[in-house]
Amino acid sequence: MIKQLRIYQIGDDNPPSIEEMEAVANNYPARECQHLEQSTIGFREFDTIPDTRVIQLEGSHFIYAELLAFKRSVPKSFLERELKKRVKQRESRGEEVAKGDYKEIRAEIVREQLPKMPQSETVTPIVFQAISKHCWIGASSDGGADAAITLLRRAGLNFAFTPIFEGINMEMWLMEWMLQRQELPAGMILGEKAKIKDELEPKSTITINNEDLRDSELQAVASSRSIAALELHCEKMTFMLHRDGSLKSIKYEIQDDTFDDLAHRAGYLLLETDNTLKTLFTAVGAPANQ
Repeated sequence: MIKQLRIYQIGDDNPPSIEEMEAVANNYPARECQHLEQSTIGFREFDTIPDTRVIQLEGSHFIYAELLAFKRSVPKSFLERELKKRVKQRESRGEEVAKGDYKEIRAEIVREQLPKMPQSETVTPIVFQAISKHCWIGASSDGGADAAITLLRRAGLNFAFTPIFEGINMEMWLMEWMLQRQELPAGMILGEKAKIKDELEPKSTITINNEDLRDSELQAVASSRSIAALELHCEKMTFMLHRDGSLKSIKYEIQDDTFDDLAHRAGYLLLETDNTLKTLFTAVGAPANQ
């Protein structure tokens, strides 16, 4: 359900009510790209709950919804190949092809081919946490999170959306935990994965998988570089914490058949996530509550 997460403070205003979110979701439903659109984003209906785009969980503790983004494009290789072909055809007819004509030909190819292109789909969970006044966005990139925030604001939810770890040196905390110079957040242990970067060679990343991160050789390598991401494990949840404050590769320690319906499963996972986040916030000094 949630594989990655970015957490935001929404400011002093109260989170939207279930009625407000339902109105927003119904006004901005997900749909495929039409005509020459290259991307769309909107709220999708839940597969197992017909005609429903927003649910309230654990009393009024969480409001949960999912955005569905469609995207399509004409592959660059195809576009360039077709461009050369059409330029050659014009020149064979004795036509002069000026520099400005290339842009026109590219646009012509896109108009013809874009409607034929397959559309990719990306689901982004959205969670409003009522007590802490946080918004969780399950986007894997800044661009995906920005697209979600843009839609929410367009729908009238003009919250601050300030990253929860803004102003906190998460890279320092990752290094301190990796080198065991600071205690890990309560109830957490080091996982077996990390990403280490050499700032003098930004494109050079060392990816560590299935290793004991306390190993002296790994510790020596890490101490002369910076930690880009570190796997942390607690009782019910494992994740990669990145230096931008995002959580990725989230895995929950529950069986797939533990819950019969979306609401119970989602409620359980959100509570576990909430408890883990509170522990993280306490460890690094992030504002757990407004």
